[in-house]
Amino acid sequence: MHRIHCYPAPYRDEILYSRNARYGDIMRYPRAVDLSIDLFGESTTAVVDLPTHLGHLAEALACNRDPASLLDEANLTVDRLIDRHTLLPYYALTLPADRRARIRREMAGDAASVRLSAGVVSPDSPVVRRLRYCPRCAADQREEHGECYWRRVHQAPGVIICPDHGEWLRESDVVAHRGAADLRGFVPAERAVGETSPYEPEGLRPFRDQCMTIARSTAWLLDHPVEVDVANLQARYHLLLYDRGLVSWKGRLQREKLVQSFAIHWPPPLLDALGCPPDIRGQGESWLQRAVRNASRAHAPVFHLILMAFLGHTVDTFLALPTEPHPFGDGPWPCLNKVGDHHGALRVHDCAVYVGCAGPIGLFRCGDCGFRYGRRGPDRSSDDRTTYTFVEDYGPVWEGMLARVWRDPRCRSAMGKAKSLYVKDKTLLRQARRLGFLHTDPALWRQAERFGLVAPGSDPSCMPDNPTSIPGNMAARRGPRGAKPGDRVRDYRAAWLAFLAKTRRPGTIAMREVDGVYGWLRAHDSPWLEDHPYRHKARPAPTPTRDWRTFDSAWATKIGETARRLRSSQGFPRMVNVTALKEALPEFHLSSRRRRNMPLTVQAFRDAAETYDAYAVRCLWWAAYAYLDEGVHPTRAQLLVRARKNHAGASRNPIIGQTTNAILAMVDATREAHPYPIPTSP
Repeated sequence: MHRIHCYPAPYRDEILYSRNARYGDIMRYPRAVDLSIDLFGESTTAVVDLPTHLGHLAEALACNRDPASLLDEANLTVDRLIDRHTLLPYYALTLPADRRARIRREMAGDAASVRLSAGVVSPDSPVVRRLRYCPRCAADQREEHGECYWRRVHQAPGVIICPDHGEWLRESDVVAHRGAADLRGFVPAERAVGETSPYEPEGLRPFRDQCMTIARSTAWLLDHPVEVDVANLQARYHLLLYDRGLVSWKGRLQREKLVQSFAIHWPPPLLDALGCPPDIRGQGESWLQRAVRNASRAHAPVFHLILMAFLGHTVDTFLALPTEPHPFGDGPWPCLNKVGDHHGALRVHDCAVYVGCAGPIGLFRCGDCGFRYGRRGPDRSSDDRTTYTFVEDYGPVWEGMLARVWRDPRCRSAMGKAKSLYVKDKTLLRQARRLGFLHTDPALWRQAERFGLVAPGSDPSCMPDNPTSIPGNMAARRGPRGAKPGDRVRDYRAAWLAFLAKTRRPGTIAMREVDGVYGWLRAHDSPWLEDHPYRHKARPAPTPTRDWRTFDSAWATKIGETARRLRSSQGFPRMVNVTALKEALPEFHLSSRRRRNMPLTVQAFRDAAETYDAYAVRCLWWAAYAYLDEGVHPTRAQLLVRARKNHAGASRNPIIGQTTNAILAMVDATREAHPYPIPTSP
């Protein structure tokens, strides 16, 4: 193995290209190819971001035992070279684990597809065409080391400002793009860095903070090589976008809303300066939508860094987010039973989460008082923990308080009783009906009638102490079993007869008052219900329909006649297609309903419409007969020009070529019989 002598020690954040350039400057190689052969074992291009042949370089440095060497590289490995001196930690943000391992193997060998595997060569990926430097960094490096060098973070795509000093980066004359490699090989920064005065690009001053965020996130990625599960990127995006109302819980993206909100903070001039496609409002799917929808694809890392910054995070805070956080936070949760003595205390340890169409739903149960409530999530703030969307069960503590308040003579109104229990009056009456003592107060019973909680016209004095015997919408569905069948049938029949006597105007809306009574009788007493029916509105007699068969046949004939008329019209032929037929028949409209009822007309449209090849043949014959009528024998070029056909297209289309040959053969036969002059123009 060839030894490498005097290989320089690395500086802070120095890219491998810079170390090789300084080594070549120290050894003073007469040709750039000699330096490449010594470092990598063969002649290769000076690559800045993802170099190859690193296995040969690591072995050569590991064999170095020269006391004159500036650095002992005995423990140097390919992985250390890649992690500390290349841009793979930056590109690895959006690469799956198997792709990262393959790229490392390719960088250790001599594979030429490294950039393709990393997704660097995609059309919309930003490209660093020339090596860049920070003027202030160059001055500090010369003061500290006596020379300047190329920093790794400055060469990452999307970085246009120094993350340490906040100075805008300058471009050197050293070509860094792989498609246009610098013929000088490895160029040291000391020979290429020129102007070191402060520099500010035009129009980017208002966007300094956004550029600094991207630069610092890139520097963090390079200093902290992480193996990110790219499948979790989209999960984190989903949660952050859902908090901003830009995506539904099921993953439906609000495209227009996302684009409008993104364009406010990241306008096209800024995206163009960062090397990203500025057009995010095009007809197709932009890079922004692709990064949100399919984060596992090998997108350019700067796209994700911009998206993270838009969502209010740097890369380190974004990767620290949980991928599957609990939509309602970590327990215990507070008990929201205002009647209990522990309201607000963290007594709830049970939370069952169900995923609904509009988001997750959490069901919470207090083990002390039995209060069960539900909340639609996810929680966006700590105040959401003290609210609920609905109550599943009020529990025995609340029900005991309801029984005491119900018997309290000092409070007679439903609103007053409900206020003491922190519920609405309708909820109070519903719970009283469920517990079986609503009928003990006739005044509140009549109020429950107005809410539709009991059957209209029913007598509370006849109601037993059993909720299932009370006709109504909810009692028929939720009451416990155990009522006598005879009492239940009698009560429901009485409620139905009262409804029929009360309702004079038939209609479906009136039925909503007793839908529970009607449903119970239909299921359990159907013969009696048929003898006492409810008269609905009579439906109007249907209007006579059109004779679609005759109508279809007439229009199919008319379409065929119109197509023949268009083909035989004077002048240059017009292509007979569906558009031409509709223009010739403006009074006809073929809707979706007519398509189902008019199959002959639909088939007539298909038969009448001619293909492009048939239309081209008709144009060629028209041109041929037009020339012959004028007494002219055309050439091939003149025939195609008059038929308005392109020469290149005619040569590629076999049908047009065969038709042209047949026409010219016919013209030649006509010329022998009637020698006409050849025209000079079509």
